[in-house]
Amino acid sequence: MNDRGGEYRRIDFAVVGAQKAGSTYLLESLRNHPDIFMPRSEVAHFEDGLFEHAGPGDFNRHFIDADEAQVVGFKRPNLLGLPSMARRLRTLLGDLRIIVILRDPVDRAISGYFHYMSTGLLPVLPADEGLSRLLDRGGDAFPGFPRAEEVLTFGLYGHHLDSYLERFPRSKVKVISLESLRDPRPGLHDLYRFLGVDADRMPPPPTTRPMGAPYSISRIRLKNALESPLKVWDASGSYFSYRDSRAARWGLRLIRAFDRRMLARIYRQGPPDLPGIRERLADYYREDQTRLAMTNSAGTD
Repeated sequence: MNDRGGEYRRIDFAVVGAQKAGSTYLLESLRNHPDIFMPRSEVAHFEDGLFEHAGPGDFNRHFIDADEAQVVGFKRPNLLGLPSMARRLRTLLGDLRIIVILRDPVDRAISGYFHYMSTGLLPVLPADEGLSRLLDRGGDAFPGFPRAEEVLTFGLYGHHLDSYLERFPRSKVKVISLESLRDPRPGLHDLYRFLGVDADRMPPPPTTRPMGAPYSISRIRLKNALESPLKVWDASGSYFSYRDSRAARWGLRLIRAFDRRMLARIYRQGPPDLPGIRERLADYYREDQTRLAMTNSAGTD
């Protein structure tokens, strides 16, 4: 039952993106600090298609275990790339701090393409064919898959970051890179200071590394076939939820364990080379990368 009443609780910060740029690893790194509270899972509350059917109470439930003395935040990497999210967060949550983690946009797009296939947001096709369609036709490339173009547009960091800087003070927006997490302690020390918690209370970093996309078409096809009966899609085909029953929950756990322990070992594949596609993607992002560099040189951390 949705809870549309009440007001939004105090939130100190949000990790808004970018998608497939290490935000899950960053979430675990921040959650490890005793002075920070973040829900373990992503909070998709504010996105179109979900926001209209929920209210403050639905959002606030994610934070019922937070201590009053803790700095409270959440993460949802889609929020960087979706139009109007900066305005919505500013209006409903006020002057919170914004954390953005970025990755090379070409690598992010390729990872995002495989991620969208693995979640059912794109049909399962070889990467060179699917990405060529997206680059040629944009949002018209895959009828019936309304979020397909996000694979490309979510990497337009300069454009999206400008939207946040129009609504939040520059001092409240922190931009880091996925590469900075390869030696996490200096970057986390800086982030803890940004959030106003004791930077000298440095907890051990997560033992897991940033999540990678499954790059095997065969693995994706098999996992999707197993999960498909457990999914319930909204009318637009933009979002899905898993069936809420004991059998469905156990089934999903078994499928994920099978994927992680068996399929990932059988289908060991890294990112494809795709030299021609990489060149086209680099051209697609070139102007926006210049825009991002100008924004960063103007004072963004």
